[in-house]
Amino acid sequence: MKIIILAGGFGTRLRNVVPDVPKPMANISGTPFLEIVIQKLLKNGLTDIIFSLHYKPNIIVDYFSSSKYKSNNFEFLIEKKPLGTGGAIKNVINNKLISDDESFMVLNGDTYVEFSFKNMIIKHKNENAKLTMLLRKNTNSKRYGIVNVDDEKVISYNEKSNSEEGFINAGVYIMKSSVFKNYKLNKCFSLEKDFLEPYISKINANYFISKDYFIDIGIKEDYLKAQKELVFTG
Repeated sequence: MKIIILAGGFGTRLRNVVPDVPKPMANISGTPFLEIVIQKLLKNGLTDIIFSLHYKPNIIVDYFSSSKYKSNNFEFLIEKKPLGTGGAIKNVINNKLISDDESFMVLNGDTYVEFSFKNMIIKHKNENAKLTMLLRKNTNSKRYGIVNVDDEKVISYNEKSNSEEGFINAGVYIMKSSVFKNYKLNKCFSLEKDFLEPYISKINANYFISKDYFIDIGIKEDYLKAQKELVFTG
């Protein structure tokens, strides 16, 4: 299964502590955060990775084009203009890096979450889903999209709610390239706000739950927390 890493954002909320590199390349005890994410993928046998880039892309391209990663199938797609999280995924599809109706996984380059890649992929394929979302129960969910579910499907999605507790969108998806078909979307759009929030009930989306470690380094407090908690073992 191919993996799309969304790593094109400006990281403005983290700029005062990570001023010189894209947010996914933020230093975690001497190792770029994104390398920790990539090593987790490689250890799970997921070696076909597409990097969707915009802000200072050459830093990421140069790092992951090194001899250390030559044995893997890495591709780099650079956006001329920011396309948003949804636009970035659709850009990969439009550039024929994903085959028609092929299932692929999407991860955010600034988020690390522990879960069973194998079991999520199996569940997605067994249920022939167009979209499977990774969810996680959080006690403080104000920064994240809240996902409401029944025993089988996602019922609704609210991007950035005031809820203290609930299932959050962990920023990992498995989807088919046909998932955006029949929806009117701008070239630049947010996957979360412009697609999932209004259309999730029509997509008949499935979900997979992680009860394990999760961190999003999008704000200074969590970036500093990651410095203490994440360990690079590559």
